Amino acid sequence: WTMKLAVFHSIFNTIGIAVMMPFTNQLVNFLMRIMPDKKLTRAEPKYLNDSVIELPDTAIEAVRKETLHLYDNAFAIIAHGLSLHRHDILSEKDLEEVVKSESKVMPIDIDEEYNKNVKGLYSAIVNFISRANVHMTPAQSDELFRLRAAGRDIVEAIKDTKHMHKNLKQYIVSDNEDIRAEYNSIRVQLGDVLRRLAEARNEPDDPTSILSLDAIKLEMEENDSTANGILEMLIRESRITAPMATSLMNDSAYAYDVAKNLVQMGEVLFASHDPEQRDIESELSLDEDEAEQVAAEVATEKLQAVSGNR
Repeated sequence: WTMKLAVFHSIFNTIGIAVMMPFTNQLVNFLMRIMPDKKLTRAEPKYLNDSVIELPDTAIEAVRKETLHLYDNAFAIIAHGLSLHRHDILSEKDLEEVVKSESKVMPIDIDEEYNKNVKGLYSAIVNFISRANVHMTPAQSDELFRLRAAGRDIVEAIKDTKHMHKNLKQYIVSDNEDIRAEYNSIRVQLGDVLRRLAEARNEPDDPTSILSLDAIKLEMEENDSTANGILEMLIRESRITAPMATSLMNDSAYAYDVAKNLVQMGEVLFASHDPEQRDIESELSLDEDEAEQVAAEVATEKLQAVSGNR
């Protein structure tokens, strides 16, 4: 019976192939119609129009709006890369409580999201600026280049988020309480950066909203676990492993770069439209060296205070 069944099965398959062969192309076409490939929809420019390219002020405003469009797309990628919901960031909720309650890793392919929603848009902005610049005065060209730099900062912030995402999604669900706390701290810090940028965006004519971005630079320096002694203590007390320590060192640097790039972008995109007020804001803002110096002084004072209490 085994032999008979095998022979029958072979004959049955042969007949089936012979019957279906003439209809193979029709079957392929039918299946392609009912199950088409999913097309990847890409973000398209909303404001870059060739009709305004010879009108300098209008072209600059178009680039500014398109760069805001770029930032909106990047905001979603960075937020989800931190496993945070946008509505939580934009709310008045305590971010530390949000992070404690949202311990699940959000699924996101940062490369795919970047290619779909950022890469082409950024290229279109750069291309438009190159063509529009021909019709600009030096002052107008400077404004365009500031906007282009803001776009570059947005792109770099996404890339830095991608670099730390692999470790972040691993360690925010780790059984090791200490490494989990450090990565959740990074989530809180960068969530706060996004929230305060949203506040600055909503109050462009309030000089304090832009100047408050200086505080972000200082806080990121101050909260860097590799600089404030926390990492050293965790290693010394064997509370985290060597690979965890290496990952945390690298990702703290990436987190700082995300914040730095976003703040630089915010100082361009969310500044007042009044040139005089914008110049005042620029003069009062700390540059990177000044921010590092102030942060170092604060860290030194803290260390001295700790030493004095011993």
